[in-house]
Amino acid sequence: MAVRGLRTTPWTAAAAVLTLALGTGLTTAVYAVAYGVLFRPLPYARPDRLALVGSGRSLSVRKPDIDNWVARLRTVEDVAAYTRSERFTVRGAGEPRVVDIAIVSDRFFQVLGLAMERGRPIAPGGPVTDVVVSDRLCRDLEAAGQVVLGQALTIGDRTFVVVGVAPPSLGLPNEDVDIWLRLDAVPDVAAFGRPDVRGYQLVARLRDDATLATLTDDARRVEADLAQWRGGRRPPELPPVSALPVGEELTAPLRPVLGAFAVAAILVLAVACANVAVLLVARTLARRRDLAVRLALGAGRWRLVRGALAESAAIAVAGAVLGTVLAVGAVRVVTRLAAGELPRLDAVRVDVPVLAAGVLVAIVAALVAGLAPALHATRADAAALLGRAGASTRQGRRLRAALVALQTALSIVLVIGAGLLARTVSRLLSTDAGFEPRGALTVRLQLVDATRFDAVGRAPFVRDLLERVRALPAVRSAGVGGALPPEAGFVFMSVALEDEAGHRETIMMDFAPVTGGYLAAIGAHLLSGRDFTEADAAASPPVTVISASVVPFFFKDRDPIGQDLPFALPGTKEKPRVIGIANDVKYSGLNKPLGTTMWVPWQRLPSSVVFLVVRAAGDPAALAPDVRSIIRNLDPAQPIATMRSLEDVVSASVAGPRFRARLGISFAALALLVAIVGLAGVVARSVVERRRELAIRLALGASPARVLHAALSEAVGVTLAGVALGLGGAALAGRAL
Repeated sequence: MAVRGLRTTPWTAAAAVLTLALGTGLTTAVYAVAYGVLFRPLPYARPDRLALVGSGRSLSVRKPDIDNWVARLRTVEDVAAYTRSERFTVRGAGEPRVVDIAIVSDRFFQVLGLAMERGRPIAPGGPVTDVVVSDRLCRDLEAAGQVVLGQALTIGDRTFVVVGVAPPSLGLPNEDVDIWLRLDAVPDVAAFGRPDVRGYQLVARLRDDATLATLTDDARRVEADLAQWRGGRRPPELPPVSALPVGEELTAPLRPVLGAFAVAAILVLAVACANVAVLLVARTLARRRDLAVRLALGAGRWRLVRGALAESAAIAVAGAVLGTVLAVGAVRVVTRLAAGELPRLDAVRVDVPVLAAGVLVAIVAALVAGLAPALHATRADAAALLGRAGASTRQGRRLRAALVALQTALSIVLVIGAGLLARTVSRLLSTDAGFEPRGALTVRLQLVDATRFDAVGRAPFVRDLLERVRALPAVRSAGVGGALPPEAGFVFMSVALEDEAGHRETIMMDFAPVTGGYLAAIGAHLLSGRDFTEADAAASPPVTVISASVVPFFFKDRDPIGQDLPFALPGTKEKPRVIGIANDVKYSGLNKPLGTTMWVPWQRLPSSVVFLVVRAAGDPAALAPDVRSIIRNLDPAQPIATMRSLEDVVSASVAGPRFRARLGISFAALALLVAIVGLAGVVARSVVERRRELAIRLALGASPARVLHAALSEAVGVTLAGVALGLGGAALAGRAL
């Protein structure tokens, strides 16, 4: 009967189904993403019994202490250690490539209770040359025609063998890991070109009678014992050691972002519900004579309400089916946009839990939208309904206008919120970052092969590279640095200052080794003094170029050129002499203030990670083949980690805000579309209801303009009320953003 009743007003029913499908489809898609990223069980055995032990998010456990922690913790069944991934050059599987490698203890996979997708995990007592690769790297190797299991991989000067393939969404240490390497396989970390300064995180499997609180107490006891055993105190800058759920490490930073989008999706759903309610109010008012007759014949009010709710349920079922189809498409779009921004995207899918949530949302939304009109229509007595049958009551108009004003207000909130997000991205891209992204090509190289690139051997390679690149006819300038703005800072150096009155002040400085030509290549400008030359590599005292904001801290009103800074360079006892002043550069992000920077000759601190920056006279992309050829000719085994324009680097640095802005704009556009449909429906219904009145006005000589004004006055008033309400809500949203 409900379906038969809806067939009498097919356009109203179709509009209600489509509106509900849009709202529930978007809400279901957001739920699918949130559920997959935040709540879908991790691929570990009993993940609720896993905990991370450490000082907040800092990797505070040092390698010599790992065995002590494992032996002294009493509330755990097993413990493993891991460190965040680092990028290394890997050879032996086709072209050399740069991948992220995590160093883990031999019980890492056993503690997680993780089954391999293929092969076997690293295990205690197994060969130290065993490694596990990611599902992503496995697919890349197979696409290149390589057999994965048993494949020999060379890292530094050591050869390892692939024994297993990890499943997707492993998550630890992070999503980017491609190879898991045993901790005891690298006793001499210098073989990989890095000093042993890594910090480690502990992951523990709790005993059945233990909790996170008891593990925290246990860990603090062990920490105190180790501090006393070493005869020292715990570093005061570290937060207290504690135990956290494993999922907290993966998802905690994402909760505010996904929470904001969940709120936006709920607002869109509210707009859709209001629009469905508007349509049902209009339909109910048009059926007042039928309702009045049924009441007069003895039908109970609950029976009429139940019939209206049955029609809402029919709309809900149709909306849920169509919304599911839309949700599948929306999930694909969101996961494509969120690639690189959200972890565990391969766990995002529309399956039974998500479908159940979507159907529930559709049913609740339709019932909420249909309940108020049904109760309103059956509130009066039968005689009153018959006396006013066929005409819209003043109360009905007010209810309909209130619903349209509500959806207009919610749409305004979403539109202004999306505008604020878009303005954030625009401001970031237009900010003065101290360098010029246009016209520059960047190349990232990993010079970490100990057999070819020790700290001494890197300098000749870089010198030859720059000579050949600078000889290209389309090159205006070229240089190499250990850092690349705006996201790749090298070292933060803390410098304490004390004035004549004894007041102390600490400043943080970006410390970046660069070659001559680097500042010109990134588009920075020397304000005074000179750039580095080859002779500066061995100069005594060492020399430096400082940014303009450093000058007031050390030199007040004095000219800094030729003056020494009041502290020594890292690794030396000599104070550096200032030879130049450049403009401030944002090394730590476009959303950070212009930083204080100190540049030193790269040859003094030849970093293993180098960024070649080439400023072109024309399109920098045209230089890419020549630069790639030069690197191959210098060293065929040297992989190129990345090669892209500096504009692309800057664009990638705002990928997160851009992703949020795009989703926000999509939500706002959908809500605005639904609101426009609702407003158009109000205007159309108002004209239909008042056509007799409007015809009489025309017959009595009213001008068409006055009649049009009378027809649109209600819609204009409703719109203005909704806009005013929405602006108030947007003010609150603006503070939150």
